[in-house]
Amino acid sequence: MSIERFRCFFTPICDGCETELPAEESFMDAVEAKRRAGWKTSRDEGGEWVDLCPECAKAESMSK
Repeated sequence: MSIERFRCFFTPICDGCETELPAEESFMDAVEAKRRAGWKTSRDEGGEWVDLCPECAKAESMSK
């Protein structure tokens, strides 16, 4: 999921729990909102971007 476009807005969505941040007017604003909120972004084995909210990122790091 990561950042979904809904009409003219971009909404960051956690790939773990589907928590949403408020919609932003541009893709780069959505990326910055994720950073400010402490989300972690990485690529999976298939090369797809994965965005995790702080709670899901913490849970994932504890499971490794």
